[in-house]
Amino acid sequence: MRIEFKAITIKNFKGVLGERTINFNPTLTQIMGANHAGKTTIVDAVRWVLFDKNSEGMQVFGIDPKDENGQVIHHLDNTVVLELTADGKDYKLEKVRTETWTKPRKQEEAVMKGHTTKFFVNEDKYTAKDYAAFIDSLCKEELFKMLTMPSYFPNLPAESQRKLLIKMVGNTSDEDIAGDNEDFKALLTTLAGTDIQKYREQLRYKISELKKEIEQIPSRINENTEELKKLEKDKPNFELTRKRVKEIEKGIENIDNELTDLSRTVDADFNERTKERTEINKLKQRMQDIIQSYQDKNTAEERKHKKAIDDAKYELEVTDRSIRNAKAAVEDAEAQLNKIAIASEDFKSRWNKLDQTTFAWDDNQEVCPTCHQRLPQEDIDRMKAEMDGNFNDNKSKQFDAMYEEAARIKKRKADAEATIKTAKDNQVKLDQQRTEQEEALKKAQETQPNLVYHTDDEEYQQLQMDVNTRTATLEARTAEETNDTRVQQEANLKQRKAEQNRLRDELRDELAKEQRITDKQNRIKELEDRQKNLNQQLTDLEKQDYTAEQFTIAKITDLQTKVNKHFTNVQFQMFEPFITTEGIKTTCECTMHGTPYRDLSTSEKINAGIDIINAACRFNDIYAPLLIDNAESITDILPTRSQKILLIVSRDKELTIIQ
Repeated sequence: MRIEFKAITIKNFKGVLGERTINFNPTLTQIMGANHAGKTTIVDAVRWVLFDKNSEGMQVFGIDPKDENGQVIHHLDNTVVLELTADGKDYKLEKVRTETWTKPRKQEEAVMKGHTTKFFVNEDKYTAKDYAAFIDSLCKEELFKMLTMPSYFPNLPAESQRKLLIKMVGNTSDEDIAGDNEDFKALLTTLAGTDIQKYREQLRYKISELKKEIEQIPSRINENTEELKKLEKDKPNFELTRKRVKEIEKGIENIDNELTDLSRTVDADFNERTKERTEINKLKQRMQDIIQSYQDKNTAEERKHKKAIDDAKYELEVTDRSIRNAKAAVEDAEAQLNKIAIASEDFKSRWNKLDQTTFAWDDNQEVCPTCHQRLPQEDIDRMKAEMDGNFNDNKSKQFDAMYEEAARIKKRKADAEATIKTAKDNQVKLDQQRTEQEEALKKAQETQPNLVYHTDDEEYQQLQMDVNTRTATLEARTAEETNDTRVQQEANLKQRKAEQNRLRDELRDELAKEQRITDKQNRIKELEDRQKNLNQQLTDLEKQDYTAEQFTIAKITDLQTKVNKHFTNVQFQMFEPFITTEGIKTTCECTMHGTPYRDLSTSEKINAGIDIINAACRFNDIYAPLLIDNAESITDILPTRSQKILLIVSRDKELTIIQ
């Protein structure tokens, strides 16, 4: 695909106030002007209409034109129209940014809320999403920057450059790198798909651990050698010592035989004493059983005595509660009688008042309320008779109700008086009952429980005498045997045996040195063998790491060769020239004629960037316009198939376009 810019129209955009159109030559267009004349504005307009960013990749930047005081000029639409061709098809891309204003309530002036943006392709309106998708179908943003800006790729991080270059040239398979190299083939078999860098990290870790262990072994050998020298210096004659141990063990065996013969005699006496102790213990147990039986009887008697007192207290408490209840009943009933008396007085007053009530005729009722004429006498008489009858009926009903009320008052009074009489009669009985219960409680408290004592029991007294007699006899026999010559003989034999055991153990400790010497000799041999084995392992691992390192160098060298075939002037260094203790360090540094990109002149940097763009265009088969800034510094631009737009600093105060 070949993309060419035909023209760009800028209206009210950054430093362009009003409208300006620039036409582009299909091959080369030179835009000349002094600094701040508007060259960067053209690049910003191209990037904004395509990707909504300026030339530095920022989405937020000063789009609005400003007046001579640096204030934003409002109510202007910011418009950019870019006309281009892609594979021979014409496209007109338009982007219009408009301010939105609103008038808040209770305010006279409108306030700007923000901006809205409209998108057009060939004058057809698009949504922001569809517009971005259309631009993406022509050329993705990152690729567009790579194909149009000579400085873009060389200033990417080294890892990003490596990824893009590897994508361009592809990777040579590990098998092709290995070729006929048997060490490389064996390495690939070992890797079995594992990442070689992780493999080398594991190798370096193992090598480091082996070196640490190897460094410790000499000091451990020296330590064991010094200990061996001390043991050999103080070692006894092991053969003579073993012979002496056997002699002592034979003597200990003879002492054990003598102790066995002596213990047989002692055991017979001991068994007889043990039998006597068993019989005495049986007598003591019978004595304990008698004591327990008396304790059980006394416990039951004390429990019975306590229960009698508790029962008497409980009955007295019940009676006291009943007395309190009777008093409360009398008080409640007397209070009720007082209320009834008050109600009776009120009733009499209301009865007398009702009894004295008579029918009263109002003379005003004899006059018609409408015509104010006196009513006929017969009507007046009829009204009097009717109203008098109603009055008497109502009075009679009130008397009937009061008769019923009087009956209720009388019944309440009778009930209260009956309650008082019953409660007082009951209180007299309860007082008498309480006196009797107090006497019963006093009697129960004064009565003592009937206790019995085991010391008065005849069987217990006889058992006590038997136990004392037989115990005294047994203790006398035991004291006799303690002073016997057999006891002294046994003590002497045990003392001799303990002394012989001590001598034997001391000699055994000396013999143990022989085993410790052998152990030290074996340990030294084991450490020496371990040292040899670890050194061999270290050699093998270092060889494996060296093979992996050489394979990595071969792979990177192959990649570097393939990459550099794509370029005319620039070369890429894919790894550091010096190998450190950490191994090969990958990089991606652009050079031209052996000089790193960062040290090139401005013109050399531009041509280096164009060389990279030419290769990228060939790989992606997309040719986009080259936007070359600072083009005044270069006189011989590297040939390219892409359209070139040169931004040249000159003395012109206004932009000059040369096609």
